[in-house]
Amino acid sequence: MNEAELAKEFVKRWARLTVGLGTCQQTVMTELVPEPTARQQAQVMFDQFLGSSEERRKIALELAIASFQVE
Repeated sequence: MNEAELAKEFVKRWARLTVGLGTCQQTVMTELVPEPTARQQAQVMFDQFLGSSEERRKIALELAIASFQVE
């Protein structure tokens, strides 16, 4: 893969991860109904770390970088 294609793939992955972090809360909270302690922890994480789009972009960037380093 050439440099331009690699950059394009990276940006697409970063964008998808950012959207995923912003839209997963309802699914996660529903799945954790039988686990109240884990559900409470997840809610804290969503409130403290995923509440703003800036924070989601930062975390998604770190995830995208890590995923490219693994490949």
